[in-house]
Amino acid sequence: MKRILLTGSTSFLGSKFIEMFHSVYEIKGISKSDPDNPVDLLDIDALSRVYKEFNPDIIIHTAAIVDQDANKVKIPNILSTKNLVEVAKIRNTPIIFSSSESVYGGKEQKGEYSENDPYKPRSAYGETKVESEKIIIDSGLSYLFTRCHRYVGINKKYNKAKQFPDTIKLLQSGNQVILDDHKLFKPCLINHISDVYRYYIE
Repeated sequence: MKRILLTGSTSFLGSKFIEMFHSVYEIKGISKSDPDNPVDLLDIDALSRVYKEFNPDIIIHTAAIVDQDANKVKIPNILSTKNLVEVAKIRNTPIIFSSSESVYGGKEQKGEYSENDPYKPRSAYGETKVESEKIIIDSGLSYLFTRCHRYVGINKKYNKAKQFPDTIKLLQSGNQVILDDHKLFKPCLINHISDVYRYYIE
């Protein structure tokens, strides 16, 4: 059974992957807010200890702070990736990185991107994803990037506000739902993204 170290174990996507594949892989999920494995990715010593003790075959990096405020996202998102790459290089562990379509900017092509399109981030969050991708590429490690837009899906273990489940709840309760027809996005089902991760792992 392959051993997977997954960051962002309490995130929308990370907790879904654990739910779907906990019986297929030995998964150690870590997060600052995980009651079982509280690990701060900015603490390189703590991260290194977990890595060496668990000895993963692959790392899935879903942890990130999502915000448009550069002061909130720049250091944590980039430094967590740097630290993760540093420990992964100990045994050349491949990394799956949950990046974002925000690396492309999100406007010109209405989501019709090619992986070879140039970086054009328009937000601090997008810039952190670009920098994190570059760190992983430069590391020499094997990697997979997924650059999705809006995560949607049902995740019973995740109770923070998310647009898709919250909209369903409003509809079910008979409340008014106001749709924004100016924002274009392509929803990505978290089940499908998890399946892509499994395909790469195998």
